[in-house]
Amino acid sequence: MPSSQPQQRQQRRSSRGRPTPAIWAVAASLLLCFLLGPSGAPAGEVIERILAVVDDEPILLTEVELLARVRGVPLDKALEARIDEQLMQRAARRLGMGDRDDEAAYRSLRERVPALAGEAELEPGLRRIAQRQAAILRYIDLRLRPLVRVSADEIQHAYEKEYPGPERPSLESVETELSQRLSARQLDQRIEEWVSELRSSAEIRYNP
Repeated sequence: MPSSQPQQRQQRRSSRGRPTPAIWAVAASLLLCFLLGPSGAPAGEVIERILAVVDDEPILLTEVELLARVRGVPLDKALEARIDEQLMQRAARRLGMGDRDDEAAYRSLRERVPALAGEAELEPGLRRIAQRQAAILRYIDLRLRPLVRVSADEIQHAYEKEYPGPERPSLESVETELSQRLSARQLDQRIEEWVSELRSSAEIRYNP
């Protein structure tokens, strides 16, 4: 009987010195957190952020940042523009205009933003922007531009307002320019009304 007591004490000391399964689990969890970092993703991996959701379609930070660079506007304005484009592209898709590669539109976009020409990694995002904007323009040309009408009275009124002096040019010499300007203004107004209607019928959620 006395000889078994030292053996029992030795077993207790050994069990106290050996990590339990629970301790191993905690240690493994801490090691995993250390390897993955605070974001929970492997080092070097790009973590995407959702800035907004239009109905069930997310608007991602990287695409808004790229659109901001293309348009030369702040991020908040680029976000609103990206939401508008999402809604307009969806309307174009309903008429079969939404998903069509357009090499000419892509080349035109690169020419308008030469500062991005040397960044090859931006090509997929720029192609998506060009595709989206080309679809929107096709929709506008088909559905909205035919609604634009500039009357002779409107041209006359614009002429008298813009050229009030006695030495003003003849109406005939500036009529085409005035008509084009009034047409563009009308088209812009119709596009704004269209986007407003699209926004009113969509569910838009912003992420803080």
